[in-house]
Amino acid sequence: MSSSSLISISTTFPKTPSQEQQPQPPFRKTPLSYPFISLSKLRSNFSFVASAVAARNSVLSEEAFKGLGVFDEGSEEEDEDDEEYVDDSDEFEGDVSSEEDDGDELGVAKLGLPQRLVDTLEKRGITKLFPIQRAVLIPALEGRDIIGRAKTGTGKTLAFAIPIIKKLTEEDDENRNRLAGRLPRVLVLAPTRELAKQVENEIKESAPYLRTVCVYGGVSYTLQKNQLTRGVDIVVGTPGRLIDLVNSNVLKLGEVQFLVLDEADQMLAVGFEEDVETILQKLPPQRQSMLFSATMPGWVQKLSRKYLNKALTIDLVGDQDEKLAEGIKLYAIPTTSTTKRSMLGDLVTVYAKGGKTIIFTQTKRDADEVSMALTSSIASEALHGDISQHQRERTLNGFRQGKFTVLVATDVASRGLDIPNVDLVIHYELPNDPETFVHRSGRTGRAGKEGKAILMYTNNQRRTVKSLEKDVGCHFEFISPPGVEDVLGSSSEHVIATLAGVHDESIEYFTPTAQKLIDEQGTRALAAALAHMSGFSQPPSSRSLITHEQVCINF
Repeated sequence: MSSSSLISISTTFPKTPSQEQQPQPPFRKTPLSYPFISLSKLRSNFSFVASAVAARNSVLSEEAFKGLGVFDEGSEEEDEDDEEYVDDSDEFEGDVSSEEDDGDELGVAKLGLPQRLVDTLEKRGITKLFPIQRAVLIPALEGRDIIGRAKTGTGKTLAFAIPIIKKLTEEDDENRNRLAGRLPRVLVLAPTRELAKQVENEIKESAPYLRTVCVYGGVSYTLQKNQLTRGVDIVVGTPGRLIDLVNSNVLKLGEVQFLVLDEADQMLAVGFEEDVETILQKLPPQRQSMLFSATMPGWVQKLSRKYLNKALTIDLVGDQDEKLAEGIKLYAIPTTSTTKRSMLGDLVTVYAKGGKTIIFTQTKRDADEVSMALTSSIASEALHGDISQHQRERTLNGFRQGKFTVLVATDVASRGLDIPNVDLVIHYELPNDPETFVHRSGRTGRAGKEGKAILMYTNNQRRTVKSLEKDVGCHFEFISPPGVEDVLGSSSEHVIATLAGVHDESIEYFTPTAQKLIDEQGTRALAAALAHMSGFSQPPSSRSLITHEQVCINF
């Protein structure tokens, strides 16, 4: 593969009209065809950017897009072996238009995508692209190899899925007589079974007309073998099970056109380095590869140099910018080993306000014990490596469906989790490194939504907390344990919010009794109902503001 150097945005210049040329893939033998809309029209008509997004939660104007010039044919001629690098973090300053200003230009219906893909996306409520999706779209359609750095929870699955689905759909439209038993054209590698299943679901929901199969350990090998032998378009899987299927000649990779490495840095964290390289060596050399990673450790950099061809690096993180998604509010709270567990329930009540919470622990024993301690007041379940795959899936489905609101998980068990609408993350213990902190906290505030993350620490860990701020580029608001008034107020708000979901017919049934109570007791009846529903049938215990432990008050 070619050597690489970095070209930052500050070294690129606007193109003049005479320089405009139809872009061609830099390494494919035959040009790609786009019958729905030309790439040049895609560029000129829509104000989205193919390689960077200048401001958080904003859209670049057409003038700013042209100013990037990253697809200038002339720049490639100057140094054909350069790996291009687009860094959004600090260097680029351009005109930015708000989402109100761009009208429908970024609507998925306006991007030249196959109509059935547009229809399924819109049915899912996806009408516009997120920054990483906008940044990847054009270079992916051009056949470029891509290295994508994006903050956790920014929609990167669809960033690679949309252009791949577009190409497969158009290919099938031209060749409608594809036979059963076809070999996969797309291979997606994920570090965990949870992430693999989430990618599979995302693709299936976006393109149900394509055959997608997910393979991973812990479930029936025979079932996965049968799925593959019936023919498949897209295979998503973890490296270990993929190697088993390849070695047994069940999975044949000779027709793979697209490779995606998702969360490549986590491949390293869970020890899949050798497996990943073994798989990559078995793929056809003429393919398009996309690698996504929140961080770029040495192994990931080596992997990209060895197996990617003149890759375009799309960096929506930057070295100095925080790696967390926007909208995550960070808190830090001092605790002791004896008080942290008793404090959890109040933190969940006050900061999650009835929404979903994930509590991260270091050990399986802590996960079990914390979950059991919470269950008396808040519905919770534990998730760790000793739990069977079947029970694991039941637990995750129950959490997603809201059957319980608190999930207590170890770091290893939580790799790749993508659970929508998580309101709060609690770090029960300090993470081992900044990357783990980013991964944990990134379970909330996903897809542009707001979230909260609370870090629990002891007094002798305060310096570590400050180091974490520096390493991640974030800022904690240091808080005190919730007071009784805070807990009562939040509990009441949650109860009042749930009342809105009571059916009108049920309300009518209880109205006579309610009126009778009001006539006899006035507002006291309603106050008693609120107290009981909030879990305070007995008076709340006073707590020490220093230790948060319950204290006895003698009269």
